[in-house]
Amino acid sequence: METLSDQLRVAQPVHQWDVVNGIPRGGVIIAVSMSHILDIPYAEQSNCVDNRVLLLDDIVDSGRTMKPYVGHFHTGSLFVRRGSRVVPTYYSEIIEDDTWIVFPWEVEEREKGK
Repeated sequence: METLSDQLRVAQPVHQWDVVNGIPRGGVIIAVSMSHILDIPYAEQSNCVDNRVLLLDDIVDSGRTMKPYVGHFHTGSLFVRRGSRVVPTYYSEIIEDDTWIVFPWEVEEREKGK
């Protein structure tokens, strides 16, 4: 999360985002966190100009979920899987293999792994 927040802090004065939003469910958690870190309002819906919205997700795996938003919003993610159809503008790390990531907020997935 620190790498992504560092990138966004550098970009924020240039883009001057009005709001931050997240793709449900994991992206909402990232967006709320970044809202606090960057001091930008979190908004589930926005009538702001597209290029003034920062849209976040926790992981871009195939790219299917993020694809409709790339090019319309500034986008970011903690992780991007190599081979994804799209790459967000900002991301923390590229995942090179098929490692399955279970985030702390994915209780259901953690329970399956036990």
